[in-house]
Amino acid sequence: MEDFNSLILEAIEEGLQKLTSSVKHVTLYYAKTKFNLSKEEIPKRPDDFEKVLREIYGEAANYIVAVINESIFLKLGLTPKKKCTSLKEAIAKARRQWA
Repeated sequence: MEDFNSLILEAIEEGLQKLTSSVKHVTLYYAKTKFNLSKEEIPKRPDDFEKVLREIYGEAANYIVAVINESIFLKLGLTPKKKCTSLKEAIAKARRQWA
């Protein structure tokens, strides 16, 4: 069985990819260079990743977070009991349901 954080990272990348490969690449590059946040650290530092999204995309970050959150639950084969408003909340709920 794959590691939870690896699955979360795959889901985040898939969520960004849904928006376009450019969004994915720009976001991950900006996270690494501006926030010293490697993609492998994102599942452990979701608040920092949301800061990256908000700095780059402003209010549109809310939509991006929703797309990523949906990808997380789909990737893990889970159904959220209610809509998550943050990446941190989605990861925590997914972790509880997945365990």
